[in-house]
Amino acid sequence: MTKRIGFIGVGLMGYGPARLLLEAGYPLTILGHRNREPVDDLVGRGAQEAGTAAELARNADVIITCVTSSAVMESLVNGEQGILTEAREGQILVDMTTADPQSTQVLGAALAEKGVRMIDAPMSRTPREAREGRLNLLIGGEAATIDEVEPILSVFSENRFRAGPLGSGHTVKLVNNALSLGHAALAAEAAATCEAAGVDPQVLYDIVTAGGADSKMFRMVMPAALEGRTDGLEFTLQNARKDYGYYLKSARDAGCVPMTTQAVHQLFELALAQGKGDEYVPYLYRLMQGWRTK
Repeated sequence: MTKRIGFIGVGLMGYGPARLLLEAGYPLTILGHRNREPVDDLVGRGAQEAGTAAELARNADVIITCVTSSAVMESLVNGEQGILTEAREGQILVDMTTADPQSTQVLGAALAEKGVRMIDAPMSRTPREAREGRLNLLIGGEAATIDEVEPILSVFSENRFRAGPLGSGHTVKLVNNALSLGHAALAAEAAATCEAAGVDPQVLYDIVTAGGADSKMFRMVMPAALEGRTDGLEFTLQNARKDYGYYLKSARDAGCVPMTTQAVHQLFELALAQGKGDEYVPYLYRLMQGWRTK
């Protein structure tokens, strides 16, 4: 029997997986979203719309969440009209949010009391890969539960990496983001420095892409310097600041001293203080141009 899917969070990253599940024949219920365009599109394709998380949980065997933060997840699960009010034995919750691993473990324990199993499966790659069904999923949870939902996850992902117990997927996602966004920040600074010193950023691009410093992140950021485009990486500075905050907490909880990442986090904090939180990460190049001392 085809499992009924409840999907919460059909925004920039969630729309593609939700659409692909519909196209694969899964009965789909979605939660209303402040951006009506993807909601209306999915309803037009056959999805049902729920008014609350409780209503969605009542009509789903597997619940997939793709929201903005652990705070939102906690509200969705524990709220007055939250998932727990209608949770029942045998359901599975798959959280694709980039979240705080400790919060995830607490939610998993609360859900388990109702007989609901939880896995964390945060995504990597971009909205384009989300639309094309080529996401990477970093998965934490019990092996048997992951096996049960693997056919569902395979509809919208190309690679699925099993990281360990519940919360491990979120941990490794935060580490991955710290690496990738840190490289994006370095790329923006490097391009701004070349430009300020009178060196054509195209020269920097040619040198880096021919050597060991090359990366996908570098290539996503450099159009800001070469073409004036900041949409090469569709990830906002606000989300970068949030993810870095979660990473720093996780690193400290593990007994680490996050020295270099603390500096990058301050960069994102400064961008938000200047009202640029909704800009994409490559916008850092423009900010750094404005921060010159001469």
